[in-house]
Amino acid sequence: MMEFLTEVFDKTIEILGSATLVGGLVALFAQEKIKGFTNKNVEKFKAELKSAHDVEMKALDRKLKVEDEMQEYKLSFLHSLNDLQSRIYHLVKSDMAGKYYKNGDEQSKDYVVNNTVFLIGQYFAWLEKIRTEVQFIQLADSNDTNTLSKLLDQTVTVWQENLEGKATFAVWAGNQRAIGEVMLEKTDSGRHCIGYGKFLTEFSNKKNPIVANLDIQVLALLDDVGASLDRLKSIHSVLIDTIILIDKDQKIERKFLEKLV
Repeated sequence: MMEFLTEVFDKTIEILGSATLVGGLVALFAQEKIKGFTNKNVEKFKAELKSAHDVEMKALDRKLKVEDEMQEYKLSFLHSLNDLQSRIYHLVKSDMAGKYYKNGDEQSKDYVVNNTVFLIGQYFAWLEKIRTEVQFIQLADSNDTNTLSKLLDQTVTVWQENLEGKATFAVWAGNQRAIGEVMLEKTDSGRHCIGYGKFLTEFSNKKNPIVANLDIQVLALLDDVGASLDRLKSIHSVLIDTIILIDKDQKIERKFLEKLV
């Protein structure tokens, strides 16, 4: 084999006339091969780097999307909590039922009934959305998230438990979820709670049995707020605790979050 290579080398010198030139050509050939090999490695490295970057960016996009959704859930849920706690507070402390339902005109009566039903339904709608789509709202502190989960469970209980042997103004767990379901509508960006206008259009005729049953409960409540006072206080307390827990930026002024005593 060596004799063959030597013969080829000698013939190449004979043709080209210089051992130095042949050596140079061999070195150039080797350099080009190394260069080609190096370029392939560089391109491969670039491709791998780009792939890793794409994966990282997709993960970041997903994380930001989840955070945006969480923020949306948190703000919408916060407003539903505050709307309902405010209504309960004024029913108990400001005699809202006496002023606008018992002694008001027909328009005032209709508003108090329909809007109270809507505020309760809106609250259950956001609870249902949280349960089915995000399970729970992630807060900055994991302990707060656990506390929130417990408060949401407590919410189910205070709406349905018998208080002193009475079940006035009670909404059972299954009905809570059913109300939430009918109050949610599908949109291009997911399910959202319907607005008050659409609620009046679709449910004021009392044909939906789920909402009609809640309407009956609200009418009974407005006839005698005192009979449901213990439940209202329990519900209101949980609402206030939930607001304070998730509203770290104090978007809702604390002076409007007075608990019923």
